[in-house]
This record gives sequence, structure tokens and C-alpha cells, in this order.
Amino acid sequence: MVVQVTTDEGITGIGESYASFPNGAPTVVKAIETMIKPMAVGKDPMAIAALWDEMFYAFYFSGRGELLSPP
Repeated sequence: MVVQVTTDEGITGIGESYASFPNGAPTVVKAIETMIKPMAVGKDPMAIAALWDEMFYAFYFSGRGELLSPP
């Protein structure tokens, strides 16, 4: 699944998302909409490392990010 993010200034970024289980796409969409999006809205889109760290460690369970993988 391809995820496109557009800022209020018209900057667009594209990322990739996937589920490692069958028919997991609806779960991934829901996670992005309810968990990831609220963390990104209002933040500086150029602060990539800071955004990544915040999102990764918000889902840091069992010694690894359960919902995010390194780029």
C-alpha cells in the first residue's frame, strides 16, 4: 500500500505501508488514520528524524517497533 502525505504548504511525500498478515490492509489503514496521522499533523515535515523517532518509539513493544520498521 502506498501512503501519500501532503502538507498545508503543498509539499507531498510518499511512503510504503504493508501488513504482514493476510487481509491486513484495513488494519493498517485504521492504524495510520487513528495513530500515526495525529502524531504528524501540525509537525514540521522536514524534521524527518524527529518524526520517525516519535512514531517508532510510540509503538516500541517487546524491544522493537511493532507498527513501524526502519526506512
